[in-house]
Amino acid sequence: MTDLDDHDVRDALARLATRAAPPRGVDTADAAIALSRRQRRTRVAWAGGAVVLAVLAGAVPALLPDAGPVPGQTATESTQQATQEPAPALTDLPARGSLAGDGEFLAGVAAIEWSAPLGLNGAALTPTASSRQVLFAGDLPGGRRWALVVGEDAGQGVSAWFGGPAGAAPADLALLAPPERFSADEPVALLDGTGAAPLLVVVARPGDGARWSSGSIRFDDGSIDRLWTDLPGGDGVFVAEVDPPAYDGADIVEVAATGRSALLRGVPRTDGSPSRPALPVAWVQVSATTDPALRDRLTACLLPEGFTVSTVAGGDVQYGYPDQPGRRSDVELAQIQAGYDAVLTECLRRVSTGD
Repeated sequence: MTDLDDHDVRDALARLATRAAPPRGVDTADAAIALSRRQRRTRVAWAGGAVVLAVLAGAVPALLPDAGPVPGQTATESTQQATQEPAPALTDLPARGSLAGDGEFLAGVAAIEWSAPLGLNGAALTPTASSRQVLFAGDLPGGRRWALVVGEDAGQGVSAWFGGPAGAAPADLALLAPPERFSADEPVALLDGTGAAPLLVVVARPGDGARWSSGSIRFDDGSIDRLWTDLPGGDGVFVAEVDPPAYDGADIVEVAATGRSALLRGVPRTDGSPSRPALPVAWVQVSATTDPALRDRLTACLLPEGFTVSTVAGGDVQYGYPDQPGRRSDVELAQIQAGYDAVLTECLRRVSTGD
């Protein structure tokens, strides 16, 4: 983010703070700029149900040289030569991890019954007992014990991560995140953001390398690109504490070996947040049933700060976030968005309390 961007947001917050009680001024601006990510699909209600505010997802420009995969999915680039031996499928490999040699533990994990609404029209897929296979089982930093299980239902592959504290028996493990679609030709990853630093686990093929990017940044020369961190690991399993994503979905894991590579964009989270990107919002909408006086006061607060206002179908009032021209890095987008989120929050507070 440039100094001008910081000043624009800080000035807006300072103007609001000087008219609000108690004053917060620069402290409010500092808190807003410090934010680096936020879950985007939320609903906010004013006391007494007077106002319902829907925060909806907008779009950001692609910042990779290539178009990349569809958000939340895996893009695999297959450049293997015909003379190369095909890479083994993940299901052709034995279990890996510190508990891979504990046959009783692996059998107990594979016996866990589970299902996922990933079929046609949300139909439940329940992998059969004979198809379930443990790809990874091990104790991880921070007192974690995780296991990755895959299986099939009617030819459709699904995967699930189970976890618990170190030393937990299979019966004490629980789903860490909603199950996902699974292809035996693609790596699998999970990001745990519940600790002091996010923990990333990637299960790929032996001989693969992997690296992580939390989002694009602007370098000193003004160019925008991703900053990559090589992930430590061996035997195709990578475990590392990583920088948090600039915002949900800005992150990418690249897994590569000679002749092939795969990009995992928007790694699933243990907290159940969507694996698809939660991009910065473009606008917010206030219900047509809201008290017109409250809507007018919100409009009067937001318009001077660069927000736009329009009426949409059904009479709802739509407030557009200030336009940010030019190409931005993921980090800049997150910082700018956090600043204007704070402006919106302050206006909502002032209108709600009558300040």
